Parts: sequence; structure tokens; C-alpha cells
Amino acid sequence: MLFPPGKINGNKDGRPNSDGFFGEIDYLPWERWKFFAQYTLYHRFNGGISEYDGADRDASDNNTFYFVIWLML
Repeated sequence: MLFPPGKINGNKDGRPNSDGFFGEIDYLPWERWKFFAQYTLYHRFNGGISEYDGADRDASDNNTFYFVIWLML
């Protein structure tokens, strides 16, 4: 088994608080078009900074980057 079963709450200390930063940049070059990039950076995830769930995963492992091209018809 790759990851052993954990507690139902998903953290090892029972405090599911998370904090971090969120940023988004939007660009509208033409009518009906939108490009945007979004980044989420976690400082604390599910109550911990490092090894928050007992499976050696850190809060920064949950950082995400999205780039979207949106066309409205």
C-alpha cells in the first residue's frame, strides 16, 4: 500500500486549520477572451507545516498553479 490509512480528519494533531497566500492575474486582450493565472501557496495545511498527516507530506506539497484561457461564445 502506497499510503497507509490515516485518521478521518486528515491531520495528525486534530487541528484542521490552513493558511497561505492566493494570487491571480487577469488579462482581457479582446472582447470575449480572458486569460488568467492563479497561484495558491500554503504555509500551513491541515494544521501543520511539515509532515501534517504522518505520511511525510508538507504544506508546500499542496501549492497549486492554474493557467486558464477562457472564450465566451
